[in-house]
Amino acid sequence: MQRSLKPTANKRQLKTAAASGPAVPLYATLINDIRRRIETGELQPGDKLPATLKMAAQYDVCHKTVQLAMKALVREGLLIRRKYFGTFVAAGTSGSYKKPAEPHVALLMKYIREKAVSDIFDTDIVDGIMEAAAAYGCRVDINLYSRLDTLAMDRSLTGFLLVRPSREEALQIKRLGLPTVLLDIAHSRLGLGFARSDNARGVRMALRYLIQQGHRKILYLHSDCSNPYNFSGIERYRAFMATASEYKLPLEDCCLPFTDFSGLSRSSEYTALLTDGVMSTRHIHNVLLAQGIKCPQDISFIGFDDIDPAACQALPLTVVRQRLDEVGQAGLKLLLDQAYDWRRAKILVSPELIIRGSTAVQRI
Repeated sequence: MQRSLKPTANKRQLKTAAASGPAVPLYATLINDIRRRIETGELQPGDKLPATLKMAAQYDVCHKTVQLAMKALVREGLLIRRKYFGTFVAAGTSGSYKKPAEPHVALLMKYIREKAVSDIFDTDIVDGIMEAAAAYGCRVDINLYSRLDTLAMDRSLTGFLLVRPSREEALQIKRLGLPTVLLDIAHSRLGLGFARSDNARGVRMALRYLIQQGHRKILYLHSDCSNPYNFSGIERYRAFMATASEYKLPLEDCCLPFTDFSGLSRSSEYTALLTDGVMSTRHIHNVLLAQGIKCPQDISFIGFDDIDPAACQALPLTVVRQRLDEVGQAGLKLLLDQAYDWRRAKILVSPELIIRGSTAVQRI
């Protein structure tokens, strides 16, 4: 029997309901509406649902929204899709239907110290995960890669979130057969989706800003790019070289390992410095202070990563700030949202440029 879905909520009401609680996609609210109808018996096992185009018109939403909702409900087992015939309510759902158990996710990291994450950037990722977990009603257990061999496989486990794992660690988790999402890193050809900061975009934003300020002779101070595990550093270095070439900046002697930087001579042609991470930013800042070089009077300076001291200096630093809390949120949502294929997802979270007092227009 085909049921005519007279929606209890139109597009505007669905958006209002979504906005009144935790941020969820519009199709998730549609899922909840149909799920409620099955729970209350309004939709009975065997009932045929209208075509997605008709449902889109009834709910006053786009066709894609309905498709995503139907796909998620099929995966959940509430609906059955029969080719050439349509979509039906699955048997044994009405009345006796029970909501899925609380999602349960294992979060794996490298270091935890006294129940607190030791790395300041890992803390941002975890904060984002926990914020999203509260919205989704999800339980998150934190563990260490060093304890992989003793990790108990709980039957209630929904999947894994991995914070910057090595390729070997990611592969070991993948072999357990549960959905797995990488955070703040990507490993090609592993078949695992990821959510991470867009390192290349962050460098391009900083470099373009300096160029707009009239700077042409810019020195990029980087971490060890010969280390294959320095994923972020390598990506940022490549982005700098590509962007510098695009804007036809002088490329000779434009890059230097930050550990080799001992200061600037009075005859230096450089008008701006750009670093690639916390260590390089701190080192260069200390060298400039020791030499009495002032920013931006003597040189403009942009650091990558908004470290705590950046805003507290006598002259606050202009920085590229990563939104790692949003990386954590996106990773958990990807793992729990069955409407998307976590194996192929590539989520890049754009950083933001925070302009403070260490940069200025280049004086001619």
